Amino acid sequence: MVVQEQRAGEVAAGDVGERRARGFCVTERDRAIVQWLGRVRFATAAQLQVRFGLHRAKCYSRLKGLGDAGLVESRKLLHGQARVYLATRAGLRFAGLGSLPAATVSLQSFTHELAVTQQICVVEAAGFQALTEREMRSAEKTSAEGFWVAMGERTSQGRERIHRPDFAIQRRSGLWAVEVELTAKTPERTEGILRAYRRSERYAGVVYYLPSQAALERVSAMAAELGLGERFQGARIDAS
Repeated sequence: MVVQEQRAGEVAAGDVGERRARGFCVTERDRAIVQWLGRVRFATAAQLQVRFGLHRAKCYSRLKGLGDAGLVESRKLLHGQARVYLATRAGLRFAGLGSLPAATVSLQSFTHELAVTQQICVVEAAGFQALTEREMRSAEKTSAEGFWVAMGERTSQGRERIHRPDFAIQRRSGLWAVEVELTAKTPERTEGILRAYRRSERYAGVVYYLPSQAALERVSAMAAELGLGERFQGARIDAS
């Protein structure tokens, strides 16, 4: 159901050209799509279809209109990789996320970022609200508290080494960190991160999404040895 409709040329005066937006009405669901893209960095059309319950043709139609309105842009890094969609600067302002920087698409982190977005789809479909890394970094600019955990060591410049989760979810027991791993970290690195979560007062626990049963068993055993107990949960990565 459309709660509100307005011409794309009107929703972000001075940022969206009326000529390009002619004939396209931006709905509240379109606003939600742009806002979600701004929060997660970028997503594929398939992920947007799942997250917003859109049929394929409808999804591409809305994305085209949002692109023509200057609120969304698409990128394709390499042949064979999925095209991704992200909010433009005008889109971020339109969605009320003007404090967030425009997202970038890096070949180095592309696969991991898509996996993170997929897991956010999964947890939000289950009724949880995700707090993304982009939202964490934005909030830290105006808050004395950070969403990072201290690693208990210092960098070569003498600064405290910190670690942020890929995203977080709010549960009845508190805020839970979420880690999405596609490739195995060294045992030392994994142990250091788990110790940081065990010490943390910010997070009630941590959920690890891992690519294989062997990795899940390895990290679960390490968490048990470190005494995380019910503060650790592990699961296989959703590959759908």
